[in-house]
Amino acid sequence: MHIYDRVEKLEAAIAESAANRRRSGWRSRWAAIGAAAAITIGGGGTALHYVAAAPGDVVQNSFVPVSPTRILDTRPAPENVGGFVGPLTVGYTHTFQVTGVAGVPANATAVVMNMTVDGTTAPSYLTAFPAGATRPLASNLNWAAGVTIPNLVTVKIGAAGKVSVYNAYGNTHVIADVAGYYVPSNDKFIAVDVFGSPDGAAVFGGGFGANAGLAFADAVNDDSSFHIVLPPDYTPGTTIVGTFTWHTSAISCAVDWRPDYVSVSRAGQIPIVGPGATTGMVGPGVSTTAGNANFVQSATFSLTSPLTAVPLQPGDSYTFGLFRSGAAAADTCTAPAKIDSMVITYE
Repeated sequence: MHIYDRVEKLEAAIAESAANRRRSGWRSRWAAIGAAAAITIGGGGTALHYVAAAPGDVVQNSFVPVSPTRILDTRPAPENVGGFVGPLTVGYTHTFQVTGVAGVPANATAVVMNMTVDGTTAPSYLTAFPAGATRPLASNLNWAAGVTIPNLVTVKIGAAGKVSVYNAYGNTHVIADVAGYYVPSNDKFIAVDVFGSPDGAAVFGGGFGANAGLAFADAVNDDSSFHIVLPPDYTPGTTIVGTFTWHTSAISCAVDWRPDYVSVSRAGQIPIVGPGATTGMVGPGVSTTAGNANFVQSATFSLTSPLTAVPLQPGDSYTFGLFRSGAAAADTCTAPAKIDSMVITYE
């Protein structure tokens, strides 16, 4: 297909996407603390639309995922981690260090942990809160006697880089595994439209978890198209950064992500001929999954002008393609790879 025919069909797809989008709310894994952020999935397979704050909004914190690392285990040795041997008794509050542990930096503002209670002797609840702060009337875990139960907890880091946990009734051991943290950031988000490429593309999966996402098949070169409009406060010429999360049911294998094309248009301007199809997009590349099925991974890429002499400016309409080279030797995952979130940031 000639590049101009392709661009024409892409622009038509963008218009159709905007006209047909139906929205249903779903909280984004990329929601930043203190920032309005949501993700919506369009019905009928017509569009997938991510909105991670209005253009120009300053996000106060950015999330940094880490490999799960245990920082607290109140059970006796050999399980014990952190030095405190429990259990937490009735009405007991235990405070433990978070920053400087498991890679959490000193400037982290909040921590995300998978917290588990074990050896519970009575119905109770656990409250996690910043060290030194007044304990809130809230619960992060609730349980019956004799159960072991986990829950994902996000809590602001308090005095001296510590977090406190409170047990209301009975006795319980507490286990905490760090999954990530938030750090201050001035990044701003751009809304992304996702739609089918003109010549066949990835398809939208339904449901939650392993079934959800924009699915790129194995053994073929599946692609999809993405579109952004640079906001009024975008600094001309600066690089735009994209990050997406994905998963696959295959284990210990690689997915070959590649740029497909770049197309930039500007009101009142005649299209310029010259750059290569993917010029202006760097990355992503070959990624390796974890040893667990459907373990969420992340990949990044950058966007600039496809012509150095014509820097990007506010109002530019930027369309780019991304594909999985499932037929390439480097791609060893024998299952669909599903993109389940994408964030485009600028400064």
